[in-house]
Parts: sequence; structure tokens; C-alpha cells
Amino acid sequence: MSRSPNLKRLRKLIKLYSVHLVAICEPKMALCGFDLIRLKFGMDCCLANQWGTVWIFYQSPFRCQSVGESDQHLTHYIYTLNSFLHQFVFPLFMQNAQLRSERAYGLNYY
Repeated sequence: MSRSPNLKRLRKLIKLYSVHLVAICEPKMALCGFDLIRLKFGMDCCLANQWGTVWIFYQSPFRCQSVGESDQHLTHYIYTLNSFLHQFVFPLFMQNAQLRSERAYGLNYY
């Protein structure tokens, strides 16, 4: 994400496929540029773990609520406001950890 071509390519894919939810692992950018990226993607909201290693961008009809995080993962309760799709999911966005124990921790956190 730190390079302009990567940002442009992802923005093009978001528009082409009408993506409403995007997770980025290891964006290689400081969190200070987080909200600017959200605006460039045309998303309504953005979330990140406190280490800035996992970012989530989303727009209507999704809403997110934090469930848990570590430096290697970010788990959110994601639901829709659409009455026809009144469903929810708990996705786990995990960056590739170096140690097997770190990966197991993220998968077994909940």
C-alpha cells in the first residue's frame, strides 16, 4: 500500500467489482494516512488493530463491531442493515505470522 501503483490498482478493483468490504494486511503505511486511504477508496468507515498491521475498510450496508485483536489479527462482528440479508459473520483477518504458535493463537483466540 505504500506505493502509489498498489493503491491505484486496489481502488480500481474496488470500483470495478463494487466491493463493500476490504481488509489489508501489512499496509506498509503509518496509521496517520488511514482516513485518507478510506476516502480514496470511497468507503464510509475504517478500522485497524492498534499496531496498524491489519486495516479494514467498509461501506453500507455493512457495520462492524470489534471483537478482538492482537498484533497478528483483527476479528470483527460484521452485520448488514438490510432486512432481507439480516445476517452476521465473524471474519478473522490475520497477517502471516512467522511462528506457528502465533498463527495458532490467532485461530484459537475465540
